[in-house]
Amino acid sequence: MPLYDIEYVTPLTPRQQELLANAFTTVHSKRFNTPRYFINVRYTDVSDQVVFRGGIRRKYNRLILRTRAGSNRSSEEYLEHCKDLVGEWEKIVGKDGEMGLRTV
Repeated sequence: MPLYDIEYVTPLTPRQQELLANAFTTVHSKRFNTPRYFINVRYTDVSDQVVFRGGIRRKYNRLILRTRAGSNRSSEEYLEHCKDLVGEWEKIVGKDGEMGLRTV
């Protein structure tokens, strides 16, 4: 079952969480022909975690997608999928400063 694991530093309202979950579920189910009830979305507040990227302390929102790889799923298809997910995030949460989704 696909799992969208969202680690966020930007406070997300319950409504934003619901909108993101529905948007990611819709994008995934349409692209990969997966029944909606198989798709899981989990939120973790990581605003208190210490993360270093390139030796520099950073805070950022990220999305980790766990899904099965298949021979019928190309790298290009996953790249387009990631772009669509970022677009949904930007519509619902924003893209400036700490609001943006920095890693998928």
